[in-house]
Amino acid sequence: MSLIPEIRISDFDYELPAERIAAYPLEERDQSKLLVYKDGMITDAVFNQLSEFLPDGASMYFNQSKVVFTRLFFKIHDSDEKHVEIFCLEPADGLELASALTSKNSVVMKCMVGRAKRWKDQELTMRIPHSRGDIMLYAEKAGRQNDVFLVHFTWSADITFAEILELAGHVPLPPYIKREDEAIDRSRYQTIYARREGSVAAPTAGLHFTERVFESLRKKDVALNFLTLHVGAGTFAPVKSEYIAQHQMHGEYIEITRELLESLLQRKQRIAVGTTSLRTLESIYYLGVRTMLEGDLSIHDLDQWCGFTYPKDIAFEQSIEQLLKVFDLHKIDSGIKLKTHLIIAPGYQIRSVDALVTNFHQPSSTLLLLVSAVTGGEWCKIYDHALAHGYRFLSYGDSSLLFVKK
Repeated sequence: MSLIPEIRISDFDYELPAERIAAYPLEERDQSKLLVYKDGMITDAVFNQLSEFLPDGASMYFNQSKVVFTRLFFKIHDSDEKHVEIFCLEPADGLELASALTSKNSVVMKCMVGRAKRWKDQELTMRIPHSRGDIMLYAEKAGRQNDVFLVHFTWSADITFAEILELAGHVPLPPYIKREDEAIDRSRYQTIYARREGSVAAPTAGLHFTERVFESLRKKDVALNFLTLHVGAGTFAPVKSEYIAQHQMHGEYIEITRELLESLLQRKQRIAVGTTSLRTLESIYYLGVRTMLEGDLSIHDLDQWCGFTYPKDIAFEQSIEQLLKVFDLHKIDSGIKLKTHLIIAPGYQIRSVDALVTNFHQPSSTLLLLVSAVTGGEWCKIYDHALAHGYRFLSYGDSSLLFVKK
């Protein structure tokens, strides 16, 4: 008997009118609507009231990954009205995006290319204005790898690729926002606490937080903890298989520090801000479980189905304590990185948190499966309410606070 659930993705479809997709952020981050779901009941609120719904002395976990402006627009000819868009995903060696950002003079990247048919084999060039003299950026095809292009970038100045992207890159707005990026997006498609560069999409649940909201949380003795999962373009990948069991979940890099592990043992009630924070915390739990099963720490990729195939009788705290023991054994002080493919879907038992702050997600998406797992299958009731009460959807949309149905 297979432990992997037979879930038909079409059961998680719903009609999302185009006008309900938020094309722009609100003027004030914390003025978005907040839907609160707890014990089967729904309450409508405003995001700056978030602290009123949280228990005193809880811990919140925020993804501090920072969006990198990885879209580059090249013209084949100076007179062209339309450009070739090169969307940088990760280095050609498959490592995290952050590892390429320190490269100087040249780098090879895996990229998606818009209007690729217009780009034959010629070298593309871009002149980047700079205070110390214009910089020339060049792009050459270096091959194909599955459904992406390998692109070799070189540039004329002795600066990093991160600096090139800061000067010339465009904000990687998701494909369902049907407009070009604008100046406002450089700040608003970024959380106010973003620190660690490495994402090609924003951890959007955090976009609503302001210093005013943080202050209200501190007054309730809520601990603010920061973790890192670098969001990949796979977060927008559609599920093409009929059943989720045939879907290959995208991998994303997470960082696990001693400080993060210790914080998970300090307070009993925990809230994840965003699906990426939840994915990180659940991955940490299953890394601890795997360490217990294998007898030692290994940092190879975390399998997408471990939440369904691993033992269910290991307490969350027991798993975290095991990881701390292994950190001590191997004298790990700075932390570790690994890639998680973990999928959270109906039938998955949430171990790490009591509640989740998250936006409203696309139909037939793996993120909607996650919402269903958190709410005990009540996603349809929640989304029907949101649609009936004027909530805005997706990245720049409104927010929800979902308490885990035990």
